[in-house]
Amino acid sequence: MKKLSIIFVCLLMATTIMAGDGDTYFSFSGGALYKNAITAEFTFEKHLKYHSAWEVGLDYYNQIFNRDVYPPILGESGEVTNDNAGKEINRYSILFQGAYKKVLIRGKNYNIRGRLAAGIGVNDRERFTCSITPGFEYSYTFPNGVQFFVLQKNQFSFWASNKSWFRVGGTMGIKIPF
Repeated sequence: MKKLSIIFVCLLMATTIMAGDGDTYFSFSGGALYKNAITAEFTFEKHLKYHSAWEVGLDYYNQIFNRDVYPPILGESGEVTNDNAGKEINRYSILFQGAYKKVLIRGKNYNIRGRLAAGIGVNDRERFTCSITPGFEYSYTFPNGVQFFVLQKNQFSFWASNKSWFRVGGTMGIKIPF
């Protein structure tokens, strides 16, 4: 009877405990995107069963290395009529986004996840913009629970500024557990 009760307790515990279930992380990352831009993300992540995860956070995008210049607008007599002539246009966007990350490959200390995110926010013209961002994430967990990750992004932004609709690139960051 003693052996049977020990086996029952072990089976009960084994079915309710999964390593990594319910872990929460605060993460920040930064990187480069195509067409001379940088990006930064600050997110909160909650792990689900079998190491898939949900994520919410802020995404900042800025084309700091490829600024256009406002063209001069000439009046009837040939004088410049706009005050912004010759000033640089700083193309940026700030998005609030949510993402679902499904585990594709899981090892002892690493995960490779497929990531699908959607975001809404504002751009440099203070207008509404939204985006869809599929990608992949590789994360490595250190013994203290901190994770290092590399994220590949393919972002398509609707109602974005000229020349910045499709953004592709990568970021690197760190996840700190709470």
